[in-house]
Amino acid sequence: MTSKGIATKWSSTPLAPSHLLRLIRLEPDSLSALRLFETATASGSCPNTATVSLLSSRLAASGHFSLSFSVLSQSLSPAPEHTFLSLLRSLGHARRPLAALRLFRLAPKSLSLPHSAKSYNAVLALLVSNGQIPLALSLFDEMRKENVVPTVGTHNVMLKALCVSGYVDKAVGLFRGMVEVDACSYNIIIDGLCKNGKLQDAKELFDEMPKRGIEATVVSFTALIHWFLKSGDVGSAMEMFSEMCKRGISPNKVTYSSLIDGLCKEGQSIMAYDLLNRMIKERISPNGLTYRSLVCGLCKGERLNEAMEVFDRMRLHGKKPDADLFGKIITGLCISGCVHQAANYLDEMVLIGILPNRVTRSLHVRIHNDVILGLCKGEIQFARAFQVYLSTRTCGISVEPKTFQALVVCLCKKEEGEMAYRVVHDMLLEKCLPERSVWHSIVDMLAPKEPMYPKLLNISIIILKLEKQTYTQQLTE
Repeated sequence: MTSKGIATKWSSTPLAPSHLLRLIRLEPDSLSALRLFETATASGSCPNTATVSLLSSRLAASGHFSLSFSVLSQSLSPAPEHTFLSLLRSLGHARRPLAALRLFRLAPKSLSLPHSAKSYNAVLALLVSNGQIPLALSLFDEMRKENVVPTVGTHNVMLKALCVSGYVDKAVGLFRGMVEVDACSYNIIIDGLCKNGKLQDAKELFDEMPKRGIEATVVSFTALIHWFLKSGDVGSAMEMFSEMCKRGISPNKVTYSSLIDGLCKEGQSIMAYDLLNRMIKERISPNGLTYRSLVCGLCKGERLNEAMEVFDRMRLHGKKPDADLFGKIITGLCISGCVHQAANYLDEMVLIGILPNRVTRSLHVRIHNDVILGLCKGEIQFARAFQVYLSTRTCGISVEPKTFQALVVCLCKKEEGEMAYRVVHDMLLEKCLPERSVWHSIVDMLAPKEPMYPKLLNISIIILKLEKQTYTQQLTE
């Protein structure tokens, strides 16, 4: 066995096993610890089981899997099973299930370690969690052929593998043949049946649990609540929730999130809002998806005040809303006539750096134009409309023709010549010609004012050029 680095100088007197263990434990670098170990053993030291287990586990944890296996195979016979299982788990964390399976195959010969239910369970769990379902099924068959008795844990891993693969009927068959089951076994089958649309079968299995002396868990209840809501059965979902609380089983974050999301999708946003308050009262912190579901549901149900309260609470709890969520609030405020408030949210959105990208550009265009149009309807807010317009242009967001024209008319009515000229000039640069009524508004405002003559003339020339260009293009086509 070799490792990289220069060999450490050592006394010719062999170290006591306890002293070597202490040195290995004090060395922070696993490869340096391996060099100490090699030098000590070359000098005649005999490491004990604790030293080999520690070094092997540390090498595995730092990603040196082959060295870890080598230490085990050359130092102890048989190797400690708990250390070998630790090596398998490290390979699982590194998402290397096939490497774990290879070492499992080598264990009887290289480590004098016969296969056991524990080692089978460890490898089966790794294969299933990494999507290697056919290999897991094959290994499970091999386990039974070798007369290694599967445990409840083994069966639960295989139940999950079958359900994930869509073989729910086979999973139910395996479940019915199990001598011993636990709550986890029931939960896996209940969830598998629900995912395959067999909600009634899942409910019957749930009702069977007390008859076998097994208490339902928060996972059991949450799975059924989630799938009842998915199927639109709000009544059954709330009955399950009430039953759960009566039995003294505390809902967790997943339970509340499923309920809030499902209720909002079924138009029961106020009920979902009450659940959020209850959730916070119980000191369960909602995640971003829960907040999002509720804000969207409240906006859809035209409960804007509650939606804004939840939206503000979301930010206070450090959850950052995205462009879509801001858009829901801004659109709701525009529809309800609270356009000035909508403009404030729009400013905040820009301030915290939520800018358009390829996915959200059309959303930004819509809400910016909606806010400008809304502000233009209340003529006293013309200055605010112009301010939002400038921000929109700065962010590179397109201004639609109807927005240009509404803003020009609004500014002309307030006789804000400089602002109106700026908007018209930008409008013409975008090759957007004003309608006749808009042009009349411009002329009526600018013509009587002598200082504005040059600007009016400049606008007229640009319009004539654009009209000529459009006419020529039409003839060419």
